[in-house]
Amino acid sequence: MGLYFLAVTHHTASSRELESVYLDVAEREIMRSQLHSLGISVAFIATCNRFEIIANGPDSNLIHHAIIRLMTQMRSIPASFWAHHAHTGRDHEVVSHLFHVACGMASMIIGEDDILAQVKQSYVAYADTPDTHSVLHKVFQSAIAVGKRARHETAISKGSYSVSSLAIDWVRKDDLEWFNRSVLIVGAGVMGIRTLKKYHALGHPRLTLVNRTDAKADRLAQAYGVSSFPYEMLRSRLHEYEVVFFALASPKPIVTPDWDTRGVRLMIDMGMPRNIDPSIEGPKVMTVDHLKTATEATVAKRRDEMVKVTVIIEEELGRFEDWQHHREVAMRA
Repeated sequence: MGLYFLAVTHHTASSRELESVYLDVAEREIMRSQLHSLGISVAFIATCNRFEIIANGPDSNLIHHAIIRLMTQMRSIPASFWAHHAHTGRDHEVVSHLFHVACGMASMIIGEDDILAQVKQSYVAYADTPDTHSVLHKVFQSAIAVGKRARHETAISKGSYSVSSLAIDWVRKDDLEWFNRSVLIVGAGVMGIRTLKKYHALGHPRLTLVNRTDAKADRLAQAYGVSSFPYEMLRSRLHEYEVVFFALASPKPIVTPDWDTRGVRLMIDMGMPRNIDPSIEGPKVMTVDHLKTATEATVAKRRDEMVKVTVIIEEELGRFEDWQHHREVAMRA
């Protein structure tokens, strides 16, 4: 079938290690073009706790060596890194893996809804490239359908948490005065908006939103009755806020050691690559790594639902194998 995936996720790597392999949009296009010259079609899934390359080509071994070679060239990553921090698979393993991912079974927060939307976004981006392949189209379409079915037929995502809501709950449990803290949310993408909605639902009285596109921040601030200020003022005003959530898509850190953070009690970095320079460490900074231990409870609570989802995945894998068999028969005819 010529399918292959390479994944570096929260299961196998720390935020620092994940960041070392995280390709931005321009880098992904360079890789896509290089692989296209070898007859390989490629898609990417990039979130705050996973970076995956899913490919289809003439031979899965060829794809593996081509991707490792390009990643090593682009990021100077030693060969030993992949053995310790990457999860790979071929052919039907790829289908099973993507089905599990879309269902939220491979997520840090079991059953989360965000990952299904992110798989859809990855598929839309893939479908917009000039070198798509029918098999990879079918894999993504089937995975999205399985993800929807799992959420419709089971309670795997009931009361589902996201990384942002988990971070907010962490803040609430860790600080008895959380309701009185001034909170700044930096970023108005999916993560930033989820953070804004969660705090708004809790009735928090001291919220401010900042985004690189000022008009979007102003529009959201007006809709939710919170404050905003121009992004260009972020550095000069950061010290005014006690709790700051960062959720920007940025190829390099935004907050560097020379920023004034004296008034900030806690900075939560939900960006990937990280929005806060890795050299800034200590109790003032929280990353996705800090939230991993808090997710163990979600696995225990949803164990029965995970069994039900596994049954659905197995059924849908059987359907995919039937499709693949009929396709191969038709191609030989």
